[in-house]
Amino acid sequence: MNDKISSIRTFGRVEVRVFQDSRFEGRAARFDDVRNLRQEGWNDRISSIRVEGYGGGFGRRDDRDGDRGPSAYRGDQADRIVRRAYEDILHRQPDEAGLRLYRSRIIDDGWSEQQVREALRTSPESRIVTRERASEMVRRAYLSVLNREPDAGAQGYVNRVMRDGWTPQSNYLLFDCGPHGSLNCGHAHADALSFDLAANGQTVLVDPGTYTYTGSKELRDWFRSSQAHNGVTVDGESSSLPNGAFSWRTRASPSLLKWVSEERFDFVSGEHDGFMRLPAPVRLTREILFIKRDYWIIRDWFDSSNSHHLDIRFHFDSHPEAQSTLDIHCFGADESVEEEAFVSHCYGYKEPAKVIRFSASLAARRDVITFLLPRRTTTAWKVAELDAEPGRAFEVSGGKTRDLVMIQAGEWVWKRFVGDQLEEVVSPTGKTNVRY
Repeated sequence: MNDKISSIRTFGRVEVRVFQDSRFEGRAARFDDVRNLRQEGWNDRISSIRVEGYGGGFGRRDDRDGDRGPSAYRGDQADRIVRRAYEDILHRQPDEAGLRLYRSRIIDDGWSEQQVREALRTSPESRIVTRERASEMVRRAYLSVLNREPDAGAQGYVNRVMRDGWTPQSNYLLFDCGPHGSLNCGHAHADALSFDLAANGQTVLVDPGTYTYTGSKELRDWFRSSQAHNGVTVDGESSSLPNGAFSWRTRASPSLLKWVSEERFDFVSGEHDGFMRLPAPVRLTREILFIKRDYWIIRDWFDSSNSHHLDIRFHFDSHPEAQSTLDIHCFGADESVEEEAFVSHCYGYKEPAKVIRFSASLAARRDVITFLLPRRTTTAWKVAELDAEPGRAFEVSGGKTRDLVMIQAGEWVWKRFVGDQLEEVVSPTGKTNVRY
């Protein structure tokens, strides 16, 4: 069975430690549950296994039941729970303070492993993606899918995110312009051209998660609908339509049209055909310009021969600071409504969260422009649309600066003035970046 094991199942309160070397040395990992070793980067790589029991009888559930009272665990058992949670959620070993804190929560307060994991998932550290964490995510993906360590080309996956730094106060946006899924797309969502966003180091706009597979058809379908993502619906329709719990009746096919990354800005453009199935077909294009260390501008362009009703939603995370971190200004919408929805940070759990929905009834070949502006402590952003034909123009004021944004037929120009002096010009669809 050397290097031929693809899955492990344990019964009772045991811990399995696997090693890549046959002498219990080299690369190692701990498992305590049914695992898909391909997802863990261990498929066909195990040469030795060590199994250790840690109390309890066979046939009982493991440490994550959550139905034991205080003092149900010894210190070494609690430490195992904390270390597993840190490795899985934060991808590191716990520091001494964290180990003491969660050991006390387990032994003195009766916390389950699930509660420890949930606390780590919602911790400030979990919301900050460092370069090291991003590299580790890419490494795990390579091991899971390709069964090998990443090569130099993998650095593109670390960098191909709209990001202006790696500090706890940085901004980033992750844009979804990839395939709907693989095979029958059982775990896919109707999230074509949606995104996640962090501003000033805080997770702000999120994918609400999965919550359930089979517990509720209504909630299963809502959590994977376009209405549950930071994207666009047309005439109340999702970009893709579900069939069963793990299948789809229709699937949108996104296409990446342009990606430019420079020191001062990032620009991305993508489209999908999910609404071409409508009686009056619509092709949706989304363009995003990120002026690094400042703000994002989103252009949603609807190409159709008929009028349609459009909804653009922005889903805030459930933590209290989310809505106070970002200002949203939308131009071209008829109304804005605050809705109640959910976020599921962990399977089987959901929390109430706010959604801002902008709605518009647009004629053929029109666009909606949205500004996403991280709040500053010293000055407030002000955005106003200017008269411009044919095209759109906007003025963004922020303290001593005044920005001019011009968009016409897919061509973008951004200019920054300090007083009356022109300081910068950015043109992501032409000459890129000029400083004066």
